[in-house]
Amino acid sequence: KKKKMKLKNRLIAMVSHDSKTPIGSIKIANELIRGELQGDDPDLKDIFKYIELIEISADSHARFLDNMLTLARFDDGEIHVNKREVTPEDIFYKLAKNHRIYFEMKGIEFITNSDLPTGSKINVDVEKMISVLNNLIQNSIKFTKQDGKIEVDLKEKKGKYLITVKDNGVGIAEAQKETIF
Repeated sequence: KKKKMKLKNRLIAMVSHDSKTPIGSIKIANELIRGELQGDDPDLKDIFKYIELIEISADSHARFLDNMLTLARFDDGEIHVNKREVTPEDIFYKLAKNHRIYFEMKGIEFITNSDLPTGSKINVDVEKMISVLNNLIQNSIKFTKQDGKIEVDLKEKKGKYLITVKDNGVGIAEAQKETIF
């Protein structure tokens, strides 16, 4: 019971931390818009970029809340998997779109690779897969320096799919790996 309570407290701390990221981005974008509008010559291109950041961050927070509801349903044994066929290119496109503005702001090169033939389809729960990959990519963005690189690879091994997210960020300290994984 004590171990379960410790795990629950850790989950609450992680949830609190993860919910702050999109809200923080919205606040920053709002301040940037306000600064542009208060200046002598507002740059509409920048303002629209900041509005896009607000939209992306709001969508990210909505997905986060959906994930929390899914986690609650999972705990109650009510998780549903909605598999459908999708191409790796479709998944990569959604990931690039979800994070494009962050890649641009930090000058991050986003690279995607698949060893499947172009146009091949995989049968997955797209929303859950995108959710997990978004989380991994957001962490990569957070810890990758300016002009860095993030790479997503999809490989097939013995009828199963392996997706990896790699970056050239600072990495995870050895002492923290056991706690995280």
